[in-house]
Amino acid sequence: MRRSLVIIAIALLLVTVSACRMWAAVPGGFGGAEDPSPTPPPPTLAPTFTPQPTPTPEPTAAPTPTLGPPPNLVASYPIEGDTVVRAEFPLTLEFDRPLDRGSVEEGLRITPETAGAWEWPVDNVAVFRPEGGWTQQAYEVTVDGVRAVDGVPLGEGLALRFGTGGKGIPVPALMYHDVKELGPEANDVQRTWTVSPEGFAEQMAYLAREGWHTIYPAQFLAYAQEGQPLPPKPVMITIDDGYRSTYETVHPILMEAGLRAVLFVIPSHMGYSAYFDWEMTQELAEAGHEIGIHTLDHLALRGESAGVLDVQVGEAKRQIEEALGRPAEAFCYPFGSYDEATITALREHGYTTAFTLNGLPYQPADDPFRLNRLLVRYETTLEEFAELLP
Repeated sequence: MRRSLVIIAIALLLVTVSACRMWAAVPGGFGGAEDPSPTPPPPTLAPTFTPQPTPTPEPTAAPTPTLGPPPNLVASYPIEGDTVVRAEFPLTLEFDRPLDRGSVEEGLRITPETAGAWEWPVDNVAVFRPEGGWTQQAYEVTVDGVRAVDGVPLGEGLALRFGTGGKGIPVPALMYHDVKELGPEANDVQRTWTVSPEGFAEQMAYLAREGWHTIYPAQFLAYAQEGQPLPPKPVMITIDDGYRSTYETVHPILMEAGLRAVLFVIPSHMGYSAYFDWEMTQELAEAGHEIGIHTLDHLALRGESAGVLDVQVGEAKRQIEEALGRPAEAFCYPFGSYDEATITALREHGYTTAFTLNGLPYQPADDPFRLNRLLVRYETTLEEFAELLP
């Protein structure tokens, strides 16, 4: 009985194993055969393209050009109010920007009407040569419609009045000496040759505010003898003797106002406590002030011998030029004292201009060794100062 059960069990086992082998051979069974490939999806239809009209591009606005500042007159020959214009010198107008030439030639008017020819050395300088020279006693120049090359009109109106046969060139030369505070005990001489720091600063601020431009003697000479243009409202500031206050007080005030001076120094006084020294002189020259000469020893020159003049005029010039390394050509007569022998000595030693004490606001056109100066005193008010100027 037991043997029969064992045989039956073995038979069932064999049947089961055989069935499993048969199942594994069937596709998709669990024997590791791959599944059949899936049916691919139907193809996607391409979208239909509908043409669209090309849009018209908006026009790009041209950039607005950047215009320059209005052009302005920076120099001229003649200057306003010159009554001794040389007949052969042309009208010269210098601007700070290139100009439209046609606007100048069409817009400039000269009264009385004057025929002539235009020249343009450069784009910002217009030159008008009158036929036959300047023959009338008085002229007026005006402009209308003048503009820069980019179309910007003239910044300020232009009117020049000038003539021939008058009293002189309106280039005032202001005269100063010491600049310091004076007490109530100061005498008349001190108050004549001294100006307070406050008064000097007020006067320089006035010049700057009112459009005056400081020039050097050589610039004046080039204007008078060659017709070279000068800036509007030219003025010369002259300061005598080389006092230390010029370095300590005057120099900073001038620099702040944008002005420069002509400093007439006395070489033999250099280094004394009341005067500035050689190092200060060099510094002042490098700052743009002109160093002129006031003789070697502050000596009155009228009636002096040729030997004395040679020392006071020639040796003083040699010392200044050697110390500064630049020419010194402007001279100032101590005490206003000079004669023809003095002027001859100045010419021989290479000076080109000399200043007197003559108190006139105009300068001679043909005598650079007799230039006038306006004395400014301690009590000079700002109103009186303004009235000194032409």
